[in-house]
Amino acid sequence: MAYTYPPFPVWVVKNPVVAATVVTLFGIIGGLIAAILLPCHNLFERFGSVTTMLGLLVFGSLASELLVRSQGTFTMQNDGEPGGPFKFAPTRKALTLQTIVVCIGTLQWGFGSLVFAR
Repeated sequence: MAYTYPPFPVWVVKNPVVAATVVTLFGIIGGLIAAILLPCHNLFERFGSVTTMLGLLVFGSLASELLVRSQGTFTMQNDGEPGGPFKFAPTRKALTLQTIVVCIGTLQWGFGSLVFAR
């Protein structure tokens, strides 16, 4: 029985810019809309926490798959370029974008009240 890659981590590693853009825009635009419609509830900051959480979940699926692959690589003593969609360059790009998304979400979460000067 051959190992099949889960579809979501494969999509994330093939489209990291799209994944990062969707998560970031959801947090920022959703937070702005919520803050304008309900100004007394600090929802812009709350959407920063949602952005951070979604960034960790979306790109965490990739990190989980990489952990599984690295354990298999260690067991088989094969440390060359991985096969399939998980090449070094796109994986590195996806993990770098995860860091950026989480930083943006954390800044929005922590300093979002300064945007609306409450």
